[in-house]
Amino acid sequence: AATNAMRAQRHELANRMHAVRGMVAAGRTAEAQELLSEFAARGALPEEAEVPVAEPFLRSFLASKRMEARERGVELRVGEDTLLLGVVAEPEDVAAVLGNLVDNAVTAAAAGEEPRWVEVSLLDDRDELALTVTDSGVGVDHPESVFDRARAAEDDETGRVHGRGIGLPLARRFTRRRGGELWLAEARGGGHGAVFAARLPGVMRAAGDDEFDSAITSEEGTA
Repeated sequence: AATNAMRAQRHELANRMHAVRGMVAAGRTAEAQELLSEFAARGALPEEAEVPVAEPFLRSFLASKRMEARERGVELRVGEDTLLLGVVAEPEDVAAVLGNLVDNAVTAAAAGEEPRWVEVSLLDDRDELALTVTDSGVGVDHPESVFDRARAAEDDETGRVHGRGIGLPLARRFTRRRGGELWLAEARGGGHGAVFAARLPGVMRAAGDDEFDSAITSEEGTA
């Protein structure tokens, strides 16, 4: 029963994410922001309530990733140093980068020993989002080539964890396209596996910084 409930919640969150992403892809950013606000007004699903992030897009996104991680025996948690003052303005790029890093970290943690966990820390500074993703896996064997596509394909075939597929090279491409960067902060350390860090300029905006937020505030004031 618990597994079925989790799958139902995951399905609902996936539907939300697909709707928002579709609007963003079609250039309907204002409608995407309105939909996110509607989700927030309707109240969070139980899984969302467990994510200590106020920003609606990231809360829903991390809740979805948290359920996926749990199905693989991995705990996805939010770092205590997380602090977000703004809201996401470019959800598609944030989802592409953060999603690839989290998926990669969950795979690494799932292949390691217990306790299996992934920790995400998020900070914003004006329009820039900085993030780190740490896992409990064994770390990176080839730090110098972890973003290399050829190495990624080889790792995928040999069953190595970090760098498998095109997740990391793709995530780095997204960050650089925005003038940001993605790097391996630590290959491994005491009590944890790899730590990846990224900075994404231009993906955040100040809360209440546009006409839409003003309109929402006005409607709430007259309700």
